Amino acid sequence: MTDNTRRSKTLVLDFDNVIHSYTSGWQGVDVIPDPPHKGAFAFIERAMANYDVAILSSRSGVEAGRFAMAKWFVKHGFRADAINWRECQDAAPDPASTIDPNSAEGLARRFNDLPEDMRPARLLSFPWTKPPAWLSLDDRAMQFNGKWPSMEVIDNFKPWNVRERKPRKAQEPAQEPAQE
Repeated sequence: MTDNTRRSKTLVLDFDNVIHSYTSGWQGVDVIPDPPHKGAFAFIERAMANYDVAILSSRSGVEAGRFAMAKWFVKHGFRADAINWRECQDAAPDPASTIDPNSAEGLARRFNDLPEDMRPARLLSFPWTKPPAWLSLDDRAMQFNGKWPSMEVIDNFKPWNVRERKPRKAQEPAQEPAQE
């Protein structure tokens, strides 16, 4: 059983190069050509059992970017009914208008408006801006430890996937016991 005090905490996950492998680089706000990093969805599913999970990106400020990320999740096997589709749109549509079933609102009506007993306990969210977070996971961030970094440290920062890998120390052979 999950500790209820953890339910209100939000885990913010960066999208590009954290969840999305981003091997093709930036292709546009709504163009996401690469697969997820190995283990990303399994991690998110585990996290959703304990936290509210929000996906954030430089794409998040634009409706097309939020919707593209949500569709990318489904394309790669994430459950469509576990996504908050309403957060993918900028404004509620006119109730009198015809709703495209493949639009964010059409998907919200199909998945998010299910009876409560048929919905997942939590929905993966795609906010426009960074919500108050318990913790953020990002490939381009440094943890503030109370001391300001030098400009040199900032200038030399490299995300995890472009850092030079330090060679592992060769394991020294076990010493033979001294003979008497």
